[in-house]
Amino acid sequence: MRWLIGIAALLLVLVLGFLGFAPGVFEGMSNRVEGPGTWPVTARAQEMHRRLVIADLHADTLLWQRDVLDLAGRGHVDLPRLEQGNVAVQVFSSVTKTPRGQNYDSNGGDTDN
Repeated sequence: MRWLIGIAALLLVLVLGFLGFAPGVFEGMSNRVEGPGTWPVTARAQEMHRRLVIADLHADTLLWQRDVLDLAGRGHVDLPRLEQGNVAVQVFSSVTKTPRGQNYDSNGGDTDN
């Protein structure tokens, strides 16, 4: 009986370790920031952008284990970049189901990742 408790405890530690580290590793591989990071913007475009009310209606940021208050080295949405981009509204979504291969037209409800 003791060995069964030991195996259960080991499995619990492994699961908690996986859930603690896997999201950050997966996000680092999936949400890379490509390109040089900055692109030239004209003064006219900057002025127009400053006057706009910008809304981003979808971000999976809460799926990943990181602090959105800090500028992140991975991913695409955090508060410093939202402020810098003059974003007035940000909707943080939570994905509950994703079809394998991301093909919404041909995947059925039984292909959930």
